[in-house]
Amino acid sequence: MTREEFDARNAAWDQEYEYLTVSRRLDRLYAARSAGDTTVYLAQRIDRTERLLQAMLGFPEQLAG
Repeated sequence: MTREEFDARNAAWDQEYEYLTVSRRLDRLYAARSAGDTTVYLAQRIDRTERLLQAMLGFPEQLAG
């Protein structure tokens, strides 16, 4: 394996790990909302996290929202 292939694999793994981390964070926020947390702060966190996840999936304009 060349250095470039190694770096590409590591970059792909890092992106997948970051996606999973943000996705799990969003799942916990949804669980808090389902448990009855209706605060504005939670709604804002959900909105920001959803926009971050969309940007990670290739829609960077979501971050401007």
